[in-house]
Amino acid sequence: MAESRESVLAGRGILVTRAAAQSGELCRELEARGAKPIAVPMLRFELPEETSTLDAELRRLARFDWWLLTSQNAVAFAVRRGAQIGVNVAEAARRVRVIAVGPATAEAAREAGIRVERVAREHLGVKLAEEIADELRGEKVLLLRSDLADSRLPAKLREIGAQVSDVMAYRTLPPGREELQALSEICWKEVAAALFFSPSAARHFAGGVGLPVLRREAKHLLLVAIGPVTLEAVRELGLERTAQARDASVAAIVGALEESLKDAAVGGSSGAQRR
Repeated sequence: MAESRESVLAGRGILVTRAAAQSGELCRELEARGAKPIAVPMLRFELPEETSTLDAELRRLARFDWWLLTSQNAVAFAVRRGAQIGVNVAEAARRVRVIAVGPATAEAAREAGIRVERVAREHLGVKLAEEIADELRGEKVLLLRSDLADSRLPAKLREIGAQVSDVMAYRTLPPGREELQALSEICWKEVAAALFFSPSAARHFAGGVGLPVLRREAKHLLLVAIGPVTLEAVRELGLERTAQARDASVAAIVGALEESLKDAAVGGSSGAQRR
């Protein structure tokens, strides 16, 4: 367990809406700072119902020039499906230049044995494409993403002149009955902040709780978005307090939480991006 330390988070409930398999380290760090993490995933992930396109791209992974990793889920499902069809994704990726959109995605790739050449300076897909535009012209680029992924990244890559294979690696599904029941039982007066890792999670959260309930019972709630795209969706919920973590690393998320809650306590200004 992480070492205990004093923090503005002590005694505060923090709702973590990420999938349980991906939130263990974060919840442990929150507990180490005295917080009370409440893990209620607002998304589920599954392989595509039809996997022939994904299978074909995995089998020819080594023929790509670049593999742009845009999420930890993309890594997990590529490795999972590769094992099912007899493809060693980590080995095949050694022949490809692999770049990750952020440090958490890069770490997930490295843990899977995938060598990551670099991490984007700005943790956003379109910015990643712009950052290495000169190197991508005429190159074969693989994207493995969610069925709900933003179309701006492949559009930008094609505009640059890359040959893009944009493939669905997994489906993003709403929370199940158990998660919605857990959400309905939360006492919002005891929750200081909620964490969102994708626009879909924010929307499912709003749908599960109900916007009238949120605006009545959770006016005080700090909504923390991981990344600017998620921040847009979070702000659409219409609550007063929002903040943005610069990336999905535990340090960045906890830092944004502490900074924003400390600012609320003293009435000062915060470095976290806020509403």
